Amino acid sequence: NEKKIKYKSMGFGPTSERYLIKESISNALLYSLLSGGILGILGLLMLYIFIIFEIKKFLLIKINISEEIFGYSSIFIILFLLLRSLVENSFLIFGTDHIVFILCILYLKNINLMNQK
Repeated sequence: NEKKIKYKSMGFGPTSERYLIKESISNALLYSLLSGGILGILGLLMLYIFIIFEIKKFLLIKINISEEIFGYSSIFIILFLLLRSLVENSFLIFGTDHIVFILCILYLKNINLMNQK
């Protein structure tokens, strides 16, 4: 009984879906729930909320698209990867998608900090 509680909160670890259901899970939310448990899905949801706030802050600055093409492109890339995470978990696993995703978030955060002063 104690092991069940541990697995609900901590998950079963990476690639556990291949052992438990004998196939890969492509949804990022389900993947984080199975491999990271409740803590994993809470972390992913907190990341989603953080991204929404950063995009909102950037859009409230009201910079012209021609002046800040990289910022708007970053928003497009982030939204594309988030929508793609519904059918694929590529940005959760360290790879090219993960690197591009993090760089876009960092760029938006940097622009927001520069315009905050």
